[in-house]
Amino acid sequence: MRTHAAAAATALAISVVSCGTVSYPPALRVVSSISDHATLAVALHWTAVPAGVRPDDPVARVDFLVDGRRRWTDRHAPFVFNDDHNALHPWILARGSHRLAVRLVTKRGRTVGTASEVTVASALPVPSALAGRWTRRRPTGVWHARFAGNGVVFFAGPRGARGAEAFTVIQTGLIALAGPVLWLRPKQRLCAAERPAPYGWRVDGAALTLTTRHDSRCPNRAALFAGTWTHR
Repeated sequence: MRTHAAAAATALAISVVSCGTVSYPPALRVVSSISDHATLAVALHWTAVPAGVRPDDPVARVDFLVDGRRRWTDRHAPFVFNDDHNALHPWILARGSHRLAVRLVTKRGRTVGTASEVTVASALPVPSALAGRWTRRRPTGVWHARFAGNGVVFFAGPRGARGAEAFTVIQTGLIALAGPVLWLRPKQRLCAAERPAPYGWRVDGAALTLTTRHDSRCPNRAALFAGTWTHR
């Protein structure tokens, strides 16, 4: 009996080897470019990379969540928070601990996600003289800007134009406009790809003057912000 059993086992093993190794499709997953326990101090690109996606069940969307709240959805690769070429500006989230998660959903409804616990480092505070609401009259009409304490300037103008731009304090009298914050105001972008640019600022009484010589790659942004604004 043992001889027959051994022979049968050997024949089965030979059969499996001759047929080749059985392969299984990789498990669906998504990888975030922001690692767990990271400390965030400067603007960075936040991307999601799918893996194990089947041709018959492609990616329908990728959601980006900040502290449990969906803040951005991308339906086309590459999957980038705040749209292609733009960044996550961590100082907007405020100093301290935050949870950044990505969630992938396929056409057939399969869902997978991952999350990172991060710490946002402190940034230089927005000066009280700069913070607040300002108005400027241009040939296109009246524009309004609000420099918020979290490092976002919200702007609005004629014919429903509105948007948000991240900024950070570099030193006394100098800030950097750092790119659009489309996840807060998705309607308006000033250029196809906005690079950070330094702007000098000075407040005299009720007048705010912004100046720049280094924003030639985004002339629409320079045309909007550079000049004199009046405190509202």
